[in-house]
Amino acid sequence: MPTFSEPFRTRNWSGSRAERVLRYTGPASYVAGGDPITPGSVFLGAIECFGAGSSFIAVDAAGANPRLGVYTPNANPELGGVVRWFVPNTGAEVAGGTNLSGYSVDLEIVGKG
Repeated sequence: MPTFSEPFRTRNWSGSRAERVLRYTGPASYVAGGDPITPGSVFLGAIECFGAGSSFIAVDAAGANPRLGVYTPNANPELGGVVRWFVPNTGAEVAGGTNLSGYSVDLEIVGKG
């Protein structure tokens, strides 16, 4: 399961949308096919935009070994979606059971509060 925290403690409300800037830390044991993301895990009622273009690059603590994360939403934004992790230089999905807890990235997530 991923971890989300609020490093910047930002909560911007504009009209009927809420914005969260959160630090996403990968799961300790990746599940092949995608890391499930629920709206509750990002402190929202529905996810409408997950990061810039729904993809991101995360690096480990040493700033090396990048991993690409791609968010795929469910048809219903109130159900969230999944983040699939890939190894950029091979294009292969990260193997199930891989520890990604050393990878973090700060993301802007927008949705209904």
